[in-house]
Amino acid sequence: MTYKEEEIGIPTIEQIQECINQWKLSVSAQETYDYWTTKNWLTKKGLPVKTLESACNVANSVFVQRERKSVNISKNASNLTIVHDYLVSKSDLVVKCLETLKNANPSLFAEVYCELAELGFVQKQS
Repeated sequence: MTYKEEEIGIPTIEQIQECINQWKLSVSAQETYDYWTTKNWLTKKGLPVKTLESACNVANSVFVQRERKSVNISKNASNLTIVHDYLVSKSDLVVKCLETLKNANPSLFAEVYCELAELGFVQKQS
């Protein structure tokens, strides 16, 4: 592997940190080191990583993607709580809607009821 056009082999944490600082990346040096160590410093194609810059860039992309997913999961959980609280506050209306749906379209009712039971909005039927 090369860094600054010099052959360095497996980089040190310090070299990784220097590269991260230079490129102003979000990933930490330790995360980058751990990421590539688990991959034996090989690319998806099984080839050795050529440059430290590319190794840091790839690790940063993986890190940023994980962070986005984490934020989305948190937002979804928050949204689910809002929906749950709203449905609880409107429980009489929800019951009436479910009764109407049960009479109008029993198969759709069963599907909706199962989903609501999975989410904990209604009790599972035995």
